Amino acid sequence: MGDELRALGVDVRQEFYQFATVFIAIAKRTRTPADILTTQQLNLLHRQIAQVQDCLERLPTIGGIRTEMARLTAQSFLALPKGSVSE
Repeated sequence: MGDELRALGVDVRQEFYQFATVFIAIAKRTRTPADILTTQQLNLLHRQIAQVQDCLERLPTIGGIRTEMARLTAQSFLALPKGSVSE
């Protein structure tokens, strides 16, 4: 069958890609409203997870936190107003 297709000049890859494009377009039209909402919620969840990961990547290391604490301690003024100490 492959020889016959080549003899006819059929580009099998191009035919496959065209079929896949049409198939996906039709499949998207058959989604129910519940499917669409689920997809939207999953997309939102993915964005929120990406934001959390971004924040986690920007958190300083324990060494960086200690350095910042030492810097603030060395300042001549209080970073926070004085308050009563409670247990």
